[in-house]
Amino acid sequence: RDANISSGWKCTTKYAGVVQATCIFDETCTPVVNLEGCDLIQSCVGPASLDLCKYSINVCYDSPIPGMPGGNDGYQTVQPGGSCEISCRGLFVGKPTVGRCPANNTDPWTKLEYDPALLCDCPQDLDPWPDGYNQSDESDETPSDGIVGSSR
Repeated sequence: RDANISSGWKCTTKYAGVVQATCIFDETCTPVVNLEGCDLIQSCVGPASLDLCKYSINVCYDSPIPGMPGGNDGYQTVQPGGSCEISCRGLFVGKPTVGRCPANNTDPWTKLEYDPALLCDCPQDLDPWPDGYNQSDESDETPSDGIVGSSR
């Protein structure tokens, strides 16, 4: 019977995980079911720590599940099942993205999962370049004619 004791159990609302049920015996040898595996659903770390010179937090959406923890705290946290739209600010270039908090997240330190990846770079035609540098077809700055050295 121990092999089937875990079947039929599930986590309740606001909890997630895989139920593990084992039969144990108390001090009077009475069998007792011991349940483990359901953890409280938690919010994710929000985008508030992003470099706001580089990234723009356009909007965050709450979880479709009512009563979930997190959100409404200045982007410090995002509710499980919630998401935030992020884009590049100013001259930075990159694709807008959406960061999502997994609906069954049980780790309060989980960061948002961005798809596509969160990436904003300096524009290729940044002007003016520092004296002594030209822009080449490569991603590194290259010394201009007559100046020798490597960029750092």
